[in-house]
Amino acid sequence: MSTVASDLGQASEKATALQQAVSSLQGQGKTITKDEETTVGGNTQAHTAIQAEGEAVSQIANALTTASTNLQSVAEAFAAKDAEIGANLSSIGDLTP
Repeated sequence: MSTVASDLGQASEKATALQQAVSSLQGQGKTITKDEETTVGGNTQAHTAIQAEGEAVSQIANALTTASTNLQSVAEAFAAKDAEIGANLSSIGDLTP
């Protein structure tokens, strides 16, 4: 007979890996220093590009954090439903004709 079960541990591992990726991603932009003294024409565009990149990193990090949270939440819901279904099936299987 088959067992109905979710692998909550594996889902937790994936959610943790996503959070570690977020931490790594957010750490990448911490050391950027903009050149405030150079008057070269491209310096203004560089400032704009650096700002846009920082905003994109923030949006990506937020999306990954949401995905990690959702993954964990869905895995927990599946595990709870699997336990409920398993208990119901067990009680049906225990009936004798």
